[in-house]
Amino acid sequence: MKKILILIVSLTILLYFQKPLIAGDINETDLKSKMPETLSAAYKKCIDNVSYKMVSKTNIGEKAYESITKAYFKDEKTYRFENEIMGSETITVVTPEGAWSYAKNDNTITNMNGVQKGPLEFLSKGYIMTEGKEGTLSTFMFELKVQNNNCIVTIYVDTKDNLILKTITKNMKGETVMETLYSDFKFEKQDDSLFKKPQGAKEKSTAINKQSDVIKK
Repeated sequence: MKKILILIVSLTILLYFQKPLIAGDINETDLKSKMPETLSAAYKKCIDNVSYKMVSKTNIGEKAYESITKAYFKDEKTYRFENEIMGSETITVVTPEGAWSYAKNDNTITNMNGVQKGPLEFLSKGYIMTEGKEGTLSTFMFELKVQNNNCIVTIYVDTKDNLILKTITKNMKGETVMETLYSDFKFEKQDDSLFKKPQGAKEKSTAINKQSDVIKK
């Protein structure tokens, strides 16, 4: 169960931050050009030499889980997530050269073939976006499909500082599946050492099956 929860959290982060609007066969360059200006500005600040904290609350069945993630972005293709959930600590790094995840508890590195290609495999061919306002925040609500499940993701943006402050994911019944709060933004150059593998860890590999989205070992 712990590994499944960590996977859910990691994929959710990738989906909504690395390429938050990409869907199916739509050209990435064209899609970014159509991104609302407010969301585009906030997205750029979230991926350019910045670190920040994400606290996510996830409901699975009748149980609620909380995970704390520290994100370090050099750019949109080079980033690191330090995640803690249910006593398990993992570090996930994605670079143009490859992606890997380090489990601190058992000192093991898992090389993840295919993950660095982005979350395109997890999105359907299309989405519906609705813009709105909630107090001083701009909202961007997306109805899309993730791993064969329809869901609604709302991104809350502080228009004064161009920062994403919150995302809420709901199922089609309107039930909240995950809520994430973002804080502690620090805009500074990220050291290259953050994206290097720990020395002395055991290594193994895994690949994502593009047909069924199943993790193969």
